[in-house]
Amino acid sequence: NNQKKTVEGIMFWPTATSTVFRGFSSSLFFCSSAIIIMLFASGGAQPRASIEGAVVFDSYSSSTQSSDMHPLDIECVSPNLDELTKAQQEIDILKQILKETTEKMSTLKKREFLPTFTDLLIQSGSDKYYRHHYERYYEKWLNPYRNVTGIKVLEIGADEGKSLELWKNYFTNFDLIMGLAFHKDPKSVLSSGVKAGGIEVHYGDQSKKETMDDLVRKGPWDIIIDDGSHFPGYTIYTLFELWGSLKPGGIYVIEDLETSYWDLPYANIYSYDLKHTGIGAKSEYSTVTKLQEIEQVLVRHQIGANELSVMPGDHTICSIEWGMNLVKIQKCGSDDGVGPDYLPQMYDRNRMERWISNAQSTNPMKDSNGNFVPFD
Repeated sequence: NNQKKTVEGIMFWPTATSTVFRGFSSSLFFCSSAIIIMLFASGGAQPRASIEGAVVFDSYSSSTQSSDMHPLDIECVSPNLDELTKAQQEIDILKQILKETTEKMSTLKKREFLPTFTDLLIQSGSDKYYRHHYERYYEKWLNPYRNVTGIKVLEIGADEGKSLELWKNYFTNFDLIMGLAFHKDPKSVLSSGVKAGGIEVHYGDQSKKETMDDLVRKGPWDIIIDDGSHFPGYTIYTLFELWGSLKPGGIYVIEDLETSYWDLPYANIYSYDLKHTGIGAKSEYSTVTKLQEIEQVLVRHQIGANELSVMPGDHTICSIEWGMNLVKIQKCGSDDGVGPDYLPQMYDRNRMERWISNAQSTNPMKDSNGNFVPFD
């Protein structure tokens, strides 16, 4: 039987895993018993009987009992070589299954004691908790990526490094966690990154093409989080430049959308003056308004508008989810495709073309070197 039995004073080897074992068990085990007895004669166990797929031994000490049995007294029938080969293959398969099961159990045990994102966020001291309470969203958004092997995470805006330490403690099998830090000292801008404890910090200006190119080369990224300058123009420019470096199935998060609404006199963020911002602001001055334009492309398949596009690569956007003061943009994964087949055209083409032209005209402007240029 395949059921495990426990008998005091004996041990057994279950072998009834297939017809191969049952078919040649008598010849194999009686033939092998000669070797077994020789191995155990010096102090181990003496064979007693063969029990349906198991060889049974009496446990004893060589100092108290000896055996008169000689290996040559046992009739040995040579097993078929093919059967032995098949048996060895099955043994190898069982070993591999055991190895994989052990690894999975170890991983599950490890995960069982992992702290929650909220616990780690509070511990980090980041304002993502005490000011914004972004844990309401990150608990759900980041969980599918927590145990992914070789994950790469990029955060724009390193500041004191509190959130970088948070990502390091949260993701269990990351390959790279990088933060972009901007220093006003020109000598430190665009200098090479410095690795420390699994975290790499790159110094650069998110409005510069050279910085964006450096970050793209470090990718592709599973997760990109923009917690940088919060200047709307820079934020949109960064999204346009880095979207192509996000892996299929990855997410792009933009935090602190509030600055697109600040319109009091002399409003500024990190010494950047905020002009023409406020509720209902034009898309060239507002992160929120530009993203509202981009999210229109999500219906392109359903209305038959293949030409509907605002940002290069926006046909790979699968969803845009808004939260309190932040937004998550999900890139389609390999299982998502890029949408259903285009349905019949159900719109005025001229009106659509005018809208697309106007939306694209407020995309980030660049100089001859590809650096961001404000509209005024």
